[in-house]
Amino acid sequence: MKVAAFFILALSLPAVSQHVTDPHASVVDVQSRQAALKAATDPVLMAAIKGLRSCVATPQIAAPAGRMIIPKHYLSGSKGPANPAEAVATCVYSAFEARITAGMNQYLATGSHSESSCALQQLDIWAQAHALLDYDRQDSPQAWYQVEWTLSVAGITDFVLVNDSTLDPAQI
Repeated sequence: MKVAAFFILALSLPAVSQHVTDPHASVVDVQSRQAALKAATDPVLMAAIKGLRSCVATPQIAAPAGRMIIPKHYLSGSKGPANPAEAVATCVYSAFEARITAGMNQYLATGSHSESSCALQQLDIWAQAHALLDYDRQDSPQAWYQVEWTLSVAGITDFVLVNDSTLDPAQI
């Protein structure tokens, strides 16, 4: 079954049958993952944790303003050489994604509340600016793809951050 068909089927379910039983549920069991990483002694894993990027050490990414117009990924059709203008137009989204996942990863690996707070603040900046909302799929299909990708990253980040009890629930 294609992903789009799955989502259409999932969205067509009656709303009354859907409810949240655990508001802190996550795609990752954060507590057990943090405990396992804290007890880890594997030098390769320890080096990987030490090499994680930091949200706190990364400059804040301003939310893009105005309508999202992103050039098509390919210069011609649906294959072939990539369009360099698309890479330039999506830099801000890649930087945003890198910063929030850095904070999420640091929180997951080290339990750093300053990192989780940084990631949440970055998410909130874009949410308050209504970023990712002003696009037209017909005018700029690439913008629609970018919105889907960036929201996926933001959603996974939020699934982890919701487990940090030190974060402001209103901001989450």
